[in-house]
Amino acid sequence: MSRNHAATPGRKHRRSLLGSIGTRLAVWFSLAFIVILALIQLAELWGVPFTQYSGMVGHQRHEAFRSLGLIADLKKERLHRWLEERKDDVQEFSDCSAVVQNIAILHTAFHRLSATAKSKEILRTSLSKEKSFQRIAHYLDSIKLAHYEYECLEIVDAETGVVLVSTDNADNACVGESLCDRSCIAATLSWHGPHISRVGLSPENSTPVFKICYAIGTSDLDMPEVRVIRPQAILVATVDTNSILGPILHTGEGLGKQGEALLVNEETRILTSLKHPLADGRIAEPLKYQIVAKPARLAAGGSSRCALTGQRTAVRGDDQSRGLWFP
Repeated sequence: MSRNHAATPGRKHRRSLLGSIGTRLAVWFSLAFIVILALIQLAELWGVPFTQYSGMVGHQRHEAFRSLGLIADLKKERLHRWLEERKDDVQEFSDCSAVVQNIAILHTAFHRLSATAKSKEILRTSLSKEKSFQRIAHYLDSIKLAHYEYECLEIVDAETGVVLVSTDNADNACVGESLCDRSCIAATLSWHGPHISRVGLSPENSTPVFKICYAIGTSDLDMPEVRVIRPQAILVATVDTNSILGPILHTGEGLGKQGEALLVNEETRILTSLKHPLADGRIAEPLKYQIVAKPARLAAGGSSRCALTGQRTAVRGDDQSRGLWFP
């Protein structure tokens, strides 16, 4: 009895302490204050739902997307400008009066010799002895020497697709052979102006290349600007994608240490080599490695908006797919 009697006042004292109105109000106000502070901190970080305030994280993401969009636009403009310059070069090379006149002579000699030559070696040897061949070959060699952008310059017969003159080999091994990509011939003949082919793998060294083609017509001597409807030959300039487009897409530290800009085709396959290996250590090969992430699919499908998925963000311009590595 005495033990119970002694414990009763302590329990009553604790009940009265916790059960007082002032204490409960203090506890509730403290909890409410803590919750409000937490909500304010969360709002500052992540923004307020259903409002235009996106918080610090949203602001940083917006600035990152804006920076990526700016880089993509600059790369697109530089790439377009470079392509336009190369198309103008090829057109100027093709419209040279000396080239047009010598092509007319060489074209006639080619069909005359191909009708009697018993092998490609005989045809190649006979063509190389023609004065028109030597003049055009010297002209193409001087162009290639002055313009490092072109890996190879070739003049192809528009009717048969056979290479008439080439800078590929010193022994003219390509002369007399058919051009590997015959589709660019048909596209060039139906295209009014320089034609740029799709990026493909070179049969010689399996490097990604694309071709800039322009039809060479036999112009009237009194009116050099007038071209015939059916050209006799096509000038084909081959460009190494890695050696040329790689420096154009280089961003330095603009995308961080792991960041890089890259080109993908409509199948989301990369068109240039990546600056860094893949996560598993493999080296991604152009036109073989396919990016399956959502941003790459959006870019290849024509989307102009930014998208963030994992570590990939991608945007697309009017006619060039662009993927941007998000560090």
